Amino acid sequence: MKTVIRLILCFVGYLALALLLTACGGQDESAAVEAPQPTAAAVATPTEVPTQATGQEPVIVTGSGDITAVVEQYRQLLGGVNNGGEPDHKGADGYREINWDTAPDEVAAPNFLAPDFFNAPEAPRARGLVLNTPGTGLMISADSDNPAGVLPRFGNINAQYADSFQTFSPERLFSPVGSNIVNMNFFIPGTNTPAAVRGFGAVYTDVDTDHTAFEYFDVDGQSLGKFETPIADNGLSFLGVVFPEPLVFRVEVRYGTGALGPDDGTDGVDVAVMDNFIFGEPQPLAGTEAALPAANPAGLIPPDLTFIADFQTVDEQRLSAVTVDLTSLPPASDGLTYGVWSSGDQGVSWQMLDTTPGGQPVTYQSPTGHNLVGEIDGLALSLEESASAKGLTGPTTIWYEAHIPPAILPDVRLLVVAAPDTPGGVPYDPGLKAQAGVALTHGGLALAALERGDLAGGQGHIEHVWNILTGLTGEGYGDVNGDGQIQNPGDGYGVWPYAFKTAEVADRIAEIPNLADPLQQAALNVGLCARNISGTWGPAAKEQAAQILAATDAATAQATAQEMVTTLDALLNGLDSDGNGQIDPQPAECGAEQVYRLSHGLFALSLVKSQ
Repeated sequence: MKTVIRLILCFVGYLALALLLTACGGQDESAAVEAPQPTAAAVATPTEVPTQATGQEPVIVTGSGDITAVVEQYRQLLGGVNNGGEPDHKGADGYREINWDTAPDEVAAPNFLAPDFFNAPEAPRARGLVLNTPGTGLMISADSDNPAGVLPRFGNINAQYADSFQTFSPERLFSPVGSNIVNMNFFIPGTNTPAAVRGFGAVYTDVDTDHTAFEYFDVDGQSLGKFETPIADNGLSFLGVVFPEPLVFRVEVRYGTGALGPDDGTDGVDVAVMDNFIFGEPQPLAGTEAALPAANPAGLIPPDLTFIADFQTVDEQRLSAVTVDLTSLPPASDGLTYGVWSSGDQGVSWQMLDTTPGGQPVTYQSPTGHNLVGEIDGLALSLEESASAKGLTGPTTIWYEAHIPPAILPDVRLLVVAAPDTPGGVPYDPGLKAQAGVALTHGGLALAALERGDLAGGQGHIEHVWNILTGLTGEGYGDVNGDGQIQNPGDGYGVWPYAFKTAEVADRIAEIPNLADPLQQAALNVGLCARNISGTWGPAAKEQAAQILAATDAATAQATAQEMVTTLDALLNGLDSDGNGQIDPQPAECGAEQVYRLSHGLFALSLVKSQ
């Protein structure tokens, strides 16, 4: 066994515990194993020193290869007792464990996992853990006998994963989709009461680089340290950290250098996924009651108002800012302020964006330039006491709120945040707009070449247009001008595939039962415009390209090239076919630019009085 273990013990109690470990046993509820004891010790230190002293150093357990003993060692450090999936607080000791394996098929690939699936109010799902990601969603891999025939171990995203990802407890694994980051918050199991734990550890599979790591945060958002996972190419690794007190309020987990997808292994992209999660029994926070909705601090009644939130693109970082227009909000009384909050997991987790006296717009911009629709699902406005507002971890009195419906959120994120099957995870609607623009550019280059009498040059750019439209897997993709080379200056996915996927996702949203009318209409509009591309202008441009490729002289091809440029311009920018001075969401009018704009209606938030 090549397992490497290091325990950093900085106080006498932990030294005593280390001496007792050889006499202790424990078991996971899903796979009972009598673990051999570790045979070696080595060094493992945090990659970043905590910014604030915690009184005593954490204990770090890490290993790769055969990690059975390492995992059991970590369980023992947390008290050695598996508290299972029963709701409520189970005392100061013990741990909770998630191995993913008993999850039903309907919450596994290709479906997304609800962020609070493992904080249900009933057993066995009351584990006290809520997950979220800035990506498209969270996913548990399929098992080998799932009724849909989905490949296991995330083979539905990349077929090679089914062979390269190992499991610690067979056979399901866990990963974010559309991102390589997961944030987790802890709660008293089965409740919305925030909690902290002494430690969190997890099994990784296929860690190829030193980019995979955990960062732990306390309730005030202060980093408790960042710790790297040992490398184990195509193998298993374990990292677990235990603090002397229940200090850990949130953990950020980073998976390799990129999201799961077809580009794994190219351009330095490395991915890793996870198996068992193990964390200390969630403990109540001091002053928890201040983090939950409580009595109105001034006994005031909010007026019947509506506030519009507008997500914006800043410095080419799409949807990286949001403005809430609070112009009509009456000023807060002396000693009070309004808190503007973002919501995660439909109000389970909160982040204060700003405080305001009211009567003016409030703008929040992501400090990292992240797409906010990928990080939040709603906004809220609360009334707070000025003296304590900045220290709150959640709103005390929600006056107004709005949320993107959870039934459509994963699909909305496919359109505007990230998609699992595109180059670099680009979401469908900006991918469609970008590739339509590239096609128009090369259509213009083809026309310019033909105007110069350069038939070969013009037909070369026509090949570019053809391949940009069809994509690598499209019918007819290849060396269409017969010069012995296949050229495609696009991203390889194809305008048509982007349009098909956009329409498919929009149709799925529009079919959600009881969806609010504005959301349903926005989805219908997006789908209609995408079909203008795939069913009208795309086929027309391809037919025009075929005529140009068949031409024997530049003069003959030139007129058709001009028609094709007009078609490609309509495909990108739309066409005012009815002459009413605007481009409407209707057949033969709207194009990729309108898809990009109309998709905003799917996450438009109007904050209304909280019920």
